[in-house]
Order: sequence, then C-alpha cells, then structure tokens
Amino acid sequence: MHKLLIASLIIVLAVTSALMVLPQAKALPQVRALTLGTAPQSNNVLASGPPDSGGGIVVATGPENAPLVSPFGVGTILVGQAVSNGKIAFVSDRDGNNEIYTMNVDGTGVARLTVNVASDVSPTWSPDGSKIAFVSNRDGNNEIYTMNADGTGVTRLTTSTSDDSSPAWSPDGSKIAFQTNRDSFSNPEIYVMNVDGSGQTRLTVNTFSDLTPAWSPNGTKIAFSTNRDGNFEIYTMNADGTGATRLTSNPALDANPTWSHDGTKIAFVRGGFGSEQIYVLDADLCHECIGTGPTNLSQSASRNLGPAWSPDGTRILFASSRDGNFELYAINPDGTGVTRLTSNT
Repeated sequence: MHKLLIASLIIVLAVTSALMVLPQAKALPQVRALTLGTAPQSNNVLASGPPDSGGGIVVATGPENAPLVSPFGVGTILVGQAVSNGKIAFVSDRDGNNEIYTMNVDGTGVARLTVNVASDVSPTWSPDGSKIAFVSNRDGNNEIYTMNADGTGVTRLTTSTSDDSSPAWSPDGSKIAFQTNRDSFSNPEIYVMNVDGSGQTRLTVNTFSDLTPAWSPNGTKIAFSTNRDGNFEIYTMNADGTGATRLTSNPALDANPTWSHDGTKIAFVRGGFGSEQIYVLDADLCHECIGTGPTNLSQSASRNLGPAWSPDGTRILFASSRDGNFELYAINPDGTGVTRLTSNT
C-alpha cells in the first residue's frame, strides 16, 4: 500500500510543473494531461501537453486572454519556468533522448543546452535567470546539476549513490532544496544545500516520505508533502527544518503545494488518480485540525490538476477534464469566477 500511495502521488506530481510558447492562434490539441504554471514577473499563463499529445506549448498572455500555441513535431515534456529575461527552459526528446533546451517566448531562438546520451530533466531557473538547476542521470543515477543559462559551466552539486531530484531555488538564489532517497531507498527526505553544492543538510528526519519542497516567497518556510501521519498531507517547516507544521488532515492524498505570491495561502491537489480537486488553505493554520477545512475550489467530478497562482495573486490557474478533455481554467482564490481559457476539440 505504501508503494502504491507513492506511485499515485508521483502520477499526480508528474502532471503539475510549468511550460510555454506562442506564434499564431491555433487550437490546442486534445491531451490527456496538462502541466502549467506562470512566468515570474509577468502575466503569462503557461501550459503543455505530454509527449504523446503531438507536442505543443501554449502561452496565454493573461488569465482572460485566448491562448496561443506553438506546435513541435516531436513531443515536448517537462518544461521549467519562464523568467523575466524572456527565455523558457524545457525538455524535449526531439534529438533521441531527454535534453534541455531554451527558447524565446515567441518560439524563436531554440537552443539545445545539454548534449549527451543521458536523460536531462526538470530544468528550474534561478531567480535572477542566470542559471538553471536540473536533474540528470549522466553519472549513473539521478543527481542535481546547475549550468549557466547558455548551457556552459555545468556543475554537479550532488554525488550520492541514490536519486536526488525536485530542485527548488530559494527566493534569494542562495540555496537549493531537493528530495533524495540517500538515507532510505523507499523513504525520500528533503535536504537543502548551497548553490555550489556545499553544506548539504538534511531537513526532514523520519521513516516516511517527504517530497517536493516549495519555498515560501520570503524564503523562511518550505512547504512539502509527506505521509508521516499515514497518508500524504501538506506540511510546512522553517527553512532550517525546524517547526514542522501539519496543514491538512484528511484521508485523501494531498500533494503539489504551491504558495501564493504574498505567502499567505497555499494551493494544492487533493484526491486519488481520477478524482483530483484543487484546494486552497491558509499557510499558517491546519483548519481541518480544528474542525473546519480548506476550500475546494474546483468543485467538479473530474480531474483537476496543476494549480499555479497568477503573479498578482488574484487568480489560480489549473487544468481540468470537466468538459471532456483537459482544458485550462482560471478561478478566484475563493472558488468563484471560473473561466475556461482553452477550447479543444
């Protein structure tokens, strides 16, 4: 059961990242899942389909604007954040295996950054856009690396014999949080390190799984998902690992925490595969522990995935299958004002 829960959580998390691009307006091809996010310091809504959807990255220039699509001939997967310099990092297998590329937000200037026979995935921009953290198995197992924005200066940060993944930059760019199973193959823990790989420090210490760290906007807290209380719940802790606080208490699986830009709210995904809902809660209080609960925003008997806050904090973007196939939607943090952003056939 433990392994099944982890597998289910990975499925939920695998379809919730960040992606993007845009020439002429076209219909977004029908896909079975979408990943989405927002470009920092902009109002762009970002989304992409999985490799078998025909490839394609979509950008909407604002929460209410019609999205535009840039198709690729070969599947494009797992895209990182766009940053203020107008570049997008993404992963594609167009050259035979998973490599990291960048491009401009209008789809021009595609540049391949990694060139090897290994799998390079999970690109994540540093806050200032000068570096990209990523995961690669080029040295035999998944390790965390950084490189300059042009692909030079590749530096290996972790050197364990286990899998290190889910790199997350601190808001000031000085540290990277990540998950690793170096202490127990079946129970990943959350670590933090300096951006040069030094000072690797274990933040969570227990016999359960602690996954997908997400820094608060002010860098003082880290949200994560853990099954230390029997099933996966959302927790926060101080950036040094102290003060772990449980925010959810529910039999369902809770995953994929994402902070509002003012740090007061956390959106997350609740539910097993096929019935996921988008919820939002206060970042400093376990409502369910005192008899109330977080707010179910999606309120739909369908799959609802990938919550991402708009930069101004007034909307939450997500993917939903409520109309038959996956579409992009925006919603107010109180659950009102649901707006469909895409119309696929």
